[in-house]
Amino acid sequence: MARSAKLTSIDAVREMAVALSVFGDEATAALDDLDINVRRAIDWISHDRKDYWTTELRRSYERLGEAQAELHKALTYRKVGDYTPSCREERAIVEKAKRRAQMAEEVNRSLPGWAHRIEHAVRELTGAKTLLADWLHGELPRALSALNQMNISLETYAASSPPTRKPTTAATTPEADADRPADDATDPAEDKEQNDENVGSPLARRQTAAGDEGSEGG
Repeated sequence: MARSAKLTSIDAVREMAVALSVFGDEATAALDDLDINVRRAIDWISHDRKDYWTTELRRSYERLGEAQAELHKALTYRKVGDYTPSCREERAIVEKAKRRAQMAEEVNRSLPGWAHRIEHAVRELTGAKTLLADWLHGELPRALSALNQMNISLETYAASSPPTRKPTTAATTPEADADRPADDATDPAEDKEQNDENVGSPLARRQTAAGDEGSEGG
């Protein structure tokens, strides 16, 4: 026995395919942006920061040496007899240069560890990204093809289904109009009743009596 489906709208399948296609385009663009940002992060920590702090370490040692030379000069030229000058300003500059050199050393020692942690995070991210990329290049085209085939099948089914016929009333058919009596037509039974009423009226009785007298006189 043939079975039929109740179709109210097939636009939902087409809209689903469009939305899925838009998602695929946006997800692909997001993965491309992610690859660019990951490469930038690796280059920044492995090359840019490494070069910067290597240079900064060398400069901090140079500034520290200059500050120590200035302090030694101040102590030498300001010394009078057994009096040793404080040279507070020069000593403060030396301490600042030492702190900068120590920080540069710590950063340079930490850079390999930072690079290692970033590479580990990138590997984890790459695994998740690969799953999404595989879905976009494999499952998504198959899903879009299935939706497209479904849409074609539904359109074919809708086109082959007979149109729904609306019931018609007897009053609107030509046969009903032909059988309907005219407005000015009278029923024979109604005519007979009307004649009987006229015969029984006083006017009818007088007319009948006058007719009988005329017949006798003649």
